Amino acid sequence: MSSNNDGPMVPVPVDDPLRLAWYECNDYGNGRRLEAIAKGRLKWVDDKAWVAWDDKRWSEREGPHRARQLAHEVAMHLHDEAAALGELIGDPKAPDGEALRERFGEWCTPARALDRLTQLHRHAIKSGNANATTNMLLQARDLVSMRAWSEDFDRDPLTYNVLNGTLRFRQNDSGRWIVKWQQGHEPRDMLMQIANVEYDPKATCPQWTERLEFVQPNPEVRAVFPRMYGQTLTGLTDCEEFYVHKGRGGDGKTKTHEILCDLHGDYYRHSPVKTFLQASFQKSGSEHRSDLVRLSGDIRFVLCDEPPPRVTWDGETIKQVTGGGTLTARGSGEKTELTFKPRWKLFVEVNPLPSMPSDDKGFRRRFRLILWDVDIRLTPAGFEPPAQLRERLLREKSGILNWMIAGCLEWLGDRRVPMPDVETEALTDFWAQASPLGEWIDARCDLTDRDAVTPSKVLLDDFKAWMERNDFDEEQRKKWNATKFGRDLTQRQIIGTKDRRGNKVRRGIKFREEDPFAAGGAMSPADRPSGGSAEPTANFGGDQGMARGSADDFLSHDDDIDPLGDD
Repeated sequence: MSSNNDGPMVPVPVDDPLRLAWYECNDYGNGRRLEAIAKGRLKWVDDKAWVAWDDKRWSEREGPHRARQLAHEVAMHLHDEAAALGELIGDPKAPDGEALRERFGEWCTPARALDRLTQLHRHAIKSGNANATTNMLLQARDLVSMRAWSEDFDRDPLTYNVLNGTLRFRQNDSGRWIVKWQQGHEPRDMLMQIANVEYDPKATCPQWTERLEFVQPNPEVRAVFPRMYGQTLTGLTDCEEFYVHKGRGGDGKTKTHEILCDLHGDYYRHSPVKTFLQASFQKSGSEHRSDLVRLSGDIRFVLCDEPPPRVTWDGETIKQVTGGGTLTARGSGEKTELTFKPRWKLFVEVNPLPSMPSDDKGFRRRFRLILWDVDIRLTPAGFEPPAQLRERLLREKSGILNWMIAGCLEWLGDRRVPMPDVETEALTDFWAQASPLGEWIDARCDLTDRDAVTPSKVLLDDFKAWMERNDFDEEQRKKWNATKFGRDLTQRQIIGTKDRRGNKVRRGIKFREEDPFAAGGAMSPADRPSGGSAEPTANFGGDQGMARGSADDFLSHDDDIDPLGDD
């Protein structure tokens, strides 16, 4: 979980040599010496790996190196222990018994001190051997103060660690959200992540905002950006949204995200987009999901590259990672599963949009669509060499952080990223094209009455008429034959069956109008079943009107449910 800004490890001060001189002269004693010399700056985590404090955060990358380095320091420290004890003893032929008793107590006789001195000299030489350093680290693992677990680190989703200190988002006594600043870093904060930016409360970002005005000229769209990106300073996922950024390329979205990824440092992860697409994984219990495991921990910002054409979102996975619950996954080569709660917000760059997995309202509610319409290549003076643009914007990172903090504080107040009108319009059109059946049901039908019954042909004709009225192209309309229409209704638990005359009907659906045959002129009188009328009568086949009748009155109980078409 390290970034590329690791500085040199801070030298660890040695412990009192005379105190450690009486630790056992074996591997266990050396493990205790290592514990004393480490001074709480080394942890054995999850029975898997050493993690070391690097003066800014707890570093997994530096852990193994620092552990071996401390083992070497123990070997050198043993010589210091021997030297300190020898100095206290004085002349071996006439040991200073009074000094020994004053320092250690009556139990420390000159003979005992001389014997310990001999042991220390021998043990110091052996402790520098490779097997001795390995063994002392093995012994140190089980010492209480050396052990830790992943959940001990990065516990606070409202803390954000930066290069020169720590930001904490808190509510004051009046309930207003503020940011608290801690200069410098403390091991006891138990933070593993660090952003690649310094906090400067006076910093501004005029070039960043000017750039956003250029690539997002619509002020209503641009106004939501501080909240949308600012929330990624926290590990909260209250919005339960993911953000799809659509453009044709050369529109500014990639460079915008590149700057934010650099700023986030350890808090950023790139993810292959296939993680969130269907058919990428079998997802059986026997297969690992290393792609999800690498997104565990205190990650705040996840970005995916553009997906290939003709793919479909994996609705279940996306709902899991954005739903605020826990995920369970197993890494490659691991026998045990990892359970974790995602803290990140998902951003995906696309050109062609993947298909929708279904008309699942839970998926729709999470889906946000941000359009990038400006073509920089066609704009006078719009193009700037990427390296030059990157360097120019990165100089304002501290100001961009303040821009994000302001947006985050607004977002914390109501946990909302408002939807601009242009996004609402784009989504309405997109949902209609992606799932015209779902749009038709929302616009024309009532699914609240489970006993409602409507002829299948009435429904299909109304659906086709609705598509034509809403300007769906002919190719799209041709896809919806009776078989596809019936199958998709069945998938929605709108079950097909037959009435007593053998006519196909659908149960649990009716038109929003009281009279289903007045549904937008979808049917002509000639199309209606024989014996039927726009106004049901008492002699309508001996039953009640279709829209008002119950399933028990209307259906033939001996007929099988038709799960397929309505032709």
